[in-house]
Amino acid sequence: MAYVAVEWDIDSLVGKAKFVIDKCTVHQDGIELEVDLIRRNCYLSVVSAENNNDDNAVMVDRSSSFRYRTFSFTDSNEDTNIQLKCKIT
Repeated sequence: MAYVAVEWDIDSLVGKAKFVIDKCTVHQDGIELEVDLIRRNCYLSVVSAENNNDDNAVMVDRSSSFRYRTFSFTDSNEDTNIQLKCKIT
C-alpha cells in the first residue's frame, strides 16, 4: 500500500478555511496512460483507494490522507518514475 498525505501549512487559516482532495492522478513516465485514484472525491476501488482521515472526514482544516494499492502500467521489473498529481479545492 502507498500512503499519501496533504498538509495545510498556513497556521493562520486553520479553523477558518477547509480543503478537499478533489482529484489525484497517477502517471508513469513514458506511458500514455494515467489513472485517477480520486475523482470528485470518489476513491477508485479497483486499487483499494480509501480515505484515511479520522471519521473519513472529507473537508479538513489541517491534513488529509488516503491510501491505495500500488500498481504498474507495465510488466517490466525496471525502475520507473511515477508521478502523483492532486487537485485541492
